[in-house]
Amino acid sequence: MSETVQLLNSFLRNENTAVETHRHAIGKMSGEPYVESLRENLLAHELRVSILRAEIIRHSGAPTEDAGVWGAFNRLLLNPSAHINEKAAIASLEDGEDVCRGAYKREYETAVPPLRFVIRDLLAKQSRSHDLMIRLLRASSRHAVPPSQSV
Repeated sequence: MSETVQLLNSFLRNENTAVETHRHAIGKMSGEPYVESLRENLLAHELRVSILRAEIIRHSGAPTEDAGVWGAFNRLLLNPSAHINEKAAIASLEDGEDVCRGAYKREYETAVPPLRFVIRDLLAKQSRSHDLMIRLLRASSRHAVPPSQSV
């Protein structure tokens, strides 16, 4: 497997994790004022999964179905018996967004075209997802309902 496919699959594992954990968070927070924004973020991660899968196939690779590990993010949101409050869930999701953004940033610095252009696009999209989670976290601290924004 080429280094490019390995790198893209590492990004894909993170995005697979983000999709899985956003779905769990939405399920645990049904009826909460933040669910609409979480659904937008979920759609943004699903879009990145599609982009990554297409890029991996374009590089003659096999896209992974595996998820990555986001530490406390996974432990909190994927525990079926855990009762979590909205602020804790949003803080955990924001931590996960940091993981994805950091991975894209690290690799962007050393990537060469055309992969650099793909990573730049993914990083921009991921930064919007991260910014939305920061806004949600701030809003949850103030107990305000955040306006929904496209990511």
